[in-house]
Amino acid sequence: MPVEFCCKDKGMETNIKDKKVLAAIGAAVDAFLQQEEAAQAEVSYSPQPASLWAQFGRQELMNQRIYCQLRMIRY
Repeated sequence: MPVEFCCKDKGMETNIKDKKVLAAIGAAVDAFLQQEEAAQAEVSYSPQPASLWAQFGRQELMNQRIYCQLRMIRY
């Protein structure tokens, strides 16, 4: 998606040299954004398989918290 600059909104008149500079800046920004998108597409995240011991430990911590909350409600 090309970046467009408009100086007439601010009441400034642009000459040919300014238009060329703005076009070059816009092209550079477009190229940078395209490179960023390509880099994001190349990065692949592969999570490590979860350890069963770690999963069991987290589940036990959650169970203890739930039991503690239930005990507080009961009294």
